[in-house]
Amino acid sequence: MLPLLYVIGRNTWALKEDALALSDSLRRQFSITAPLVTTPSPVQNTLLHYINRYEYLDNADAGIHPSNRVLVTWYHGAPDDPDYAPMYTRLLGRVDEIERIITSCQSTRQHLLTAGIPDTKIAVIPLGVDLARYRQPSARGRAELGIPVDAVCIGSFQTDGLGNDEGDAPKLIKGPDVFLDVIARLYPREPRLFVLLTGHQRGYVKAGLRQIGVPFAHHNFATHADTAACFRAADLILIASREEGGPKAFTEAWAAGIPVISTRMGMPADHVIDGENGLLANVDDAVGLAAAVQQLIAQPELRARIVAGGTRAVAALTWDIIAARHMAELYQAGTA
Repeated sequence: MLPLLYVIGRNTWALKEDALALSDSLRRQFSITAPLVTTPSPVQNTLLHYINRYEYLDNADAGIHPSNRVLVTWYHGAPDDPDYAPMYTRLLGRVDEIERIITSCQSTRQHLLTAGIPDTKIAVIPLGVDLARYRQPSARGRAELGIPVDAVCIGSFQTDGLGNDEGDAPKLIKGPDVFLDVIARLYPREPRLFVLLTGHQRGYVKAGLRQIGVPFAHHNFATHADTAACFRAADLILIASREEGGPKAFTEAWAAGIPVISTRMGMPADHVIDGENGLLANVDDAVGLAAAVQQLIAQPELRARIVAGGTRAVAALTWDIIAARHMAELYQAGTA
């Protein structure tokens, strides 16, 4: 096997965390050293895994020696979306240089196929999760997080805004408009409703919650790992996205023993068995999502079954298992 480098780019804390988890697991399981670099220096006979696709696409002039093997992770984005179409154009222009494109879900695999990427160049390997981090009891109780003890607390742990640092414009693929629609439908029926937000660029959702009149708390931590302390303060995690590679909050909620209600996209579409380890609704279906939340609140036995199912399912998504799949299916494999 060639020496391995993870190329993460700059200012990409979530991608850096993924690469660190893979690197650490490869070291422990296979005694392989896999350093992280922001951008690779000229190298030969090296396995370059671009965890950050932008670092790959935006540096076409850097030149990659033909002795290197090139892998690119590609989490989400539809080829007919104006925000992503130029990226697919650049990807297709360099596809002969790439050995494999790794994505975490079948919906993105379909996007890549639709764009013209050969199926032989695509690998679907889910995102991993650190069970130990999320199974720890919450270090922050509800009072410390500003949540009433008797609240029905809905967690939303993602970035879903655009524009300035506040994110006052909606990032529509993340479904913040759908999320607010769900909350507006629920609040008249559940006056104890409370929303817990984490992450940066949540301005659009915060403004919408103020307009609806629903109380909320927003905690923007320095690192993604710090959000682990918030999961057990929530009664459920609501994911209203139209498009995702993960999201991370999906498997993290499973690891923390918190039920997930999600749209059918990304990893939830691949891994959730509706009614057994989560509840699903179609993309853009605010009515269906609201009904799922009400069902979960009203039926403790359903909640218990979903929590148990998520706990069982997430055992197959540890970083050690995901790293071993990278090793067997990508790093040790021959060229496509």
